[in-house]
Amino acid sequence: MLCLASFTCLAQSSGIDIPKEIHFSSEISYDRAEPTVKKCMEWITSHPIDADPAEHKRLAVYVFKWLDGTDKVSAAIDADLMQYTDQNSRLIMVFLSAWGLYELENGKNAAAAKAAGMDALVQSYQNATEKNKDKELEKLIRKRRKQGK
Repeated sequence: MLCLASFTCLAQSSGIDIPKEIHFSSEISYDRAEPTVKKCMEWITSHPIDADPAEHKRLAVYVFKWLDGTDKVSAAIDADLMQYTDQNSRLIMVFLSAWGLYELENGKNAAAAKAAGMDALVQSYQNATEKNKDKELEKLIRKRRKQGK
């Protein structure tokens, strides 16, 4: 039983090394961190919100601090987003990570990046087994299904 539990934890861990002290002091430090930030964003967006909450939090802190100071990504949180994340707060970082990945790979385009963020948010919510049911998000999912998304 102990071996199985250990294997499960290892299987859910990202394996991404990030510094214990997160400090971006210059544009060069942001540039150097970008590959690791992208790996963190990819992990956050590719795992449901209930997959390894401790790892999600660890990576989210790193990504958020990077997003807060970089000029390469212009991710924004607005009231529209908050209505879909108030029941499951980890979805905020799923949204921001997908937005960031989109802009890092395609250039700045707020509308397209926001759409990528919403797609990732919905997918993460749908794939989670342990989540707080969110009526507003469930409505959005039904609406998107009718639109063929």
